[in-house]
Amino acid sequence: MKFNWIFHNDADQQLKKQTIDLEYKLRTKITRFLMEHLDHDKFDDFSDFHFDVDLHSKRVAVSKKTPLEYIEMIKNDFDNQVNEWLDFNAIA
Repeated sequence: MKFNWIFHNDADQQLKKQTIDLEYKLRTKITRFLMEHLDHDKFDDFSDFHFDVDLHSKRVAVSKKTPLEYIEMIKNDFDNQVNEWLDFNAIA
């Protein structure tokens, strides 16, 4: 699983450091989500999944770098179950 951090304007060093904590939380939440929504026999790791984390819009999206087949499997539930859980105010 890989994250693409999208910073708008000039993000300060403090904000960049705070993303480490957010990434830990995201990895935990997204891993649980993927385990609940994908076939365990087909996916033994999630290295093909890429996510765009936009700190300005405070949203996480499945990146276009993720294979389309995988995007189709999770797109219906991802936004509701991941973005609704996140608290970007903790780092903003």
